[in-house]
Amino acid sequence: MLEDESVDLADVAGYSVGAWLSDTPRNIKGKGMLWPDRAMLKLLESLD
Repeated sequence: MLEDESVDLADVAGYSVGAWLSDTPRNIKGKGMLWPDRAMLKLLESLD
């Protein structure tokens, strides 16, 4: 998203950046890869 386009960061909506980041895997030291959106869904399901 931001890497491929020449977009001024001030012009990007916070929601769209947050949605993009949640759909991007993260490498957690000692735990491997984490998908934030999937982890949040799993957490919400465990609260029932």
